[in-house]
Order: sequence, then C-alpha cells, then structure tokens
Amino acid sequence: MASSTRTTASAWASRTFGRPATSAAAPPSPNTAYDDFRVLQSQMLGDGSDSRCRIGPYAIFTEPELGHVGMSKGEARRSGRRFRVGRESMADSGKARELGKTEGFIKVLVDEGDGKILGATALCEEGAEIVQLFVELMNAGATVDTVRGAIHIHPTLAEAAKNAALAACKA
Repeated sequence: MASSTRTTASAWASRTFGRPATSAAAPPSPNTAYDDFRVLQSQMLGDGSDSRCRIGPYAIFTEPELGHVGMSKGEARRSGRRFRVGRESMADSGKARELGKTEGFIKVLVDEGDGKILGATALCEEGAEIVQLFVELMNAGATVDTVRGAIHIHPTLAEAAKNAALAACKA
C-alpha cells in the first residue's frame, strides 16, 4: 500500500472509529466535531448554550452494523455503579426474521438504582439507527420506565430495542 493511501485510510479510520471527545486520547468523531461547531456557533452568535454533558455515540458500518452510546459493561463496573444488562437476540425479532437479518443483538445497560439508561450497543441490521433511539433517551435523562410505557410498532427493529431495555428490568 502506498504511503499516501495508508495515511488517507488511517485518517478515515480515525474519523470514522474515533471515540467521542470525552476521551482525550482519541480524535473526535464527525458527529462530535459537528456538535463542537454547533456549540461554538451558539457561543459566538447565539444563546450561549453548550453541551458539556453530551453523550457521543459512534458506529462502525460493518455487516451487521455496530452502534454504541454511553458506558460499556467494563466502564460501568469501573465506575462502581450497580447496573443490569438487558439483551435481545435479533433471532427473536420478528422484523429481523422478516428481513432475513437475524445476526447480532441489542444490549442495554440500566442503573440498578434509578433506572437510567447508562449505555446501549446494537450489533445488528441498522445498528447505527437503533442506537440513536438510546441517544435521545439518554439525552433526555429518561429511565427504562419511559421505554416500558412506550408503544412500539410491530414488527420493527425498534421493538427489539425496547425488548432489550425491558430485559434489563428482569435481569
């Protein structure tokens, strides 16, 4: 591989697979970089809002896709938090079976005390889209009870995400 090609590939991988800006060692991902722009614009021209407590998701566009947001199980353990893990196999999803894409799973970490969603991983068809559901919930400070009270269309991949969150309540 030529040097310039390797450099271009490395730069692309850094931008695509970089962790959120909360990790000082990793370069910001494109979505975090866009949020940096939004914050700067707001500070200079707008209402002065910021996103110090932002929740930065990431995705790897493999087959199946990997989407992740928030804490991993290891990070949750190291933080000393008590948590539960819910998991839904895509083989159990009616929509995944309909699509013929039953590989993978959706996993959700929920704080054992207050029920807040700590993190989610979706390794499945449209995993980046699925994890976005949890980005919104986490930004709103929602608990697993919010998910429990929602009616999901059947069959959808989002329904599998709900089932993963509810499985954490049973764990």
